[in-house]
Amino acid sequence: RQKRSSLLSVKKRRKIIFCDRIIKKDDSITAQIFKKDEYMRSLGSQRMSEIGRFILVGGGSFLLDYGLLYVFTEFAGIPYLYSSALSFSVSVIINYWLCVVYVFPGARHQTMTRAILFFASSLVGLGINQACMWFFVEQISLHYMVAKIAATAIVTIWNYFAKRKAVAK
Repeated sequence: RQKRSSLLSVKKRRKIIFCDRIIKKDDSITAQIFKKDEYMRSLGSQRMSEIGRFILVGGGSFLLDYGLLYVFTEFAGIPYLYSSALSFSVSVIINYWLCVVYVFPGARHQTMTRAILFFASSLVGLGINQACMWFFVEQISLHYMVAKIAATAIVTIWNYFAKRKAVAK
C-alpha cells in the first residue's frame, strides 16, 4: 500500500511539474504570439505610412510629368509621344530622389545595383506609359492630356511594386 501511495504521489508530482511546464510554455507561446501580433500591426502601419508617402510623392511626380507634357507639347511644339517620354523621364529622376530620401526609409544608402534596378523598372514604366499613350490617343481618340491620366493610373500599379523591390531594403 505504501509503495502504491508513494508511486501515486510521484505520478501526481510529475503531472504537476508537467502541467507547470505546459503553463510556462503556453505563457511563452502567448508572449510570442503577442509579440508577433504587435510586430504585424506595426508592420501594417509602417506599410500604410509607406504607401501614403508613395502616393504623395507619386502625386507630385505626376503633376510635374503632366505639367511638363503640356508645356512641351503646347508651347515647345514637340509631338505628344516625345513630350510624354521627356516629361516622364524628368519626373522619374525627381521621383527617384524623393523615393530614396522620403518614401522608403533606410534606402538612403543605395547601391549601384539598386539604382540600376530602379531606373530599369522606370524604363519598363516608360514603355507601358508610351504604349498606353499611343493606344488611348491613336486607337481610342482620347485627347493626349486625358490619355496621360489613364496611362498614369496603369503605370502607377507597376511602379509601386517594381520600385519597392528596387529601392526598399
